[in-house]
Amino acid sequence: MVWVLVFIKSAYIFLGVTTILIGKYLPLRIIIPNRMKYKVIDEKTYVRACRLIFYFIGLCYVLYGIVLLFIDGWPFFVGFFVTMISALTVVLFSLNWRKYIEPI
Repeated sequence: MVWVLVFIKSAYIFLGVTTILIGKYLPLRIIIPNRMKYKVIDEKTYVRACRLIFYFIGLCYVLYGIVLLFIDGWPFFVGFFVTMISALTVVLFSLNWRKYIEPI
């Protein structure tokens, strides 16, 4: 039973690393919005702002996995906090990357 908990806790670290790698190697055609509807003002900064979301959420999951490995028990409050951090990250960073696009 202990190995199941260690596996679940380690899965968060794997999820975080995977999220960071997705952000690093995500193709530009997925990041760039529909060119028929939006014009990207500064493409390089826009892509960097979009990838920053993946990096931050991945880092949160890695830190959460490390905290779970060293805490005895299952801290549900910390899990709720990490989920809220991820959602707030998307909301706050979306305000940042929307400065670099304008509707046509």
